[in-house]
Amino acid sequence: MRLENGAGVPAGAKGFSGLRVITLLIVAIAFAYGCHPGPGAAVYLMPDDRGPAGYKAEAGAGIIENGFLKVAARQVRKGEESPALLAKLLESNYIIMHLVIENTSEKTIIYKPNLTSLTNDAMDFLRPLDYTDLYEFDNADALDEISGRFYDLDVTLGPGQRSSRLLIFRPVSRNAKKAVLNIDDLYLGTDTLRFTLPFSFREA
Repeated sequence: MRLENGAGVPAGAKGFSGLRVITLLIVAIAFAYGCHPGPGAAVYLMPDDRGPAGYKAEAGAGIIENGFLKVAARQVRKGEESPALLAKLLESNYIIMHLVIENTSEKTIIYKPNLTSLTNDAMDFLRPLDYTDLYEFDNADALDEISGRFYDLDVTLGPGQRSSRLLIFRPVSRNAKKAVLNIDDLYLGTDTLRFTLPFSFREA
């Protein structure tokens, strides 16, 4: 025996439809939480296991070594920096990368920070902030405190010399999952070199 309501709809159909909607909502919510970190989770750029020639991941850093130089980059985490401006930037989800460049060749190396970029699968294209960019925070004393700590102007390294400073990038899009640190036109004598260091966003 088939029962229908006054509108000609089988009895129980509305209840089934409502249950289906609720089920779909639950699945959507579960999927969303599965794709994004939980509330309060700290997410950082971690080096991929594989990369270009000469690449390796070690101690949270992406490293490239080719006989002429060694480049290592890792993301600075919240709480690692005590200067007020750097701590503020980290809390505001700015991406701060600790970049080390070692000249192991017999030639002079010139690194130009303005030719470095951070790109990702969310179509962000970010250049590191320089001294002028950081003036927007209107705190000259805090900026002076970190003077010389971050890459701003060109850096020249003679044979055997090493540079260890920070690259500061604005926050990336929230849906980014993969990122690449691109170092373009690094001069080795009269030659130019280009490097890419691959990273993925993961919960710490």
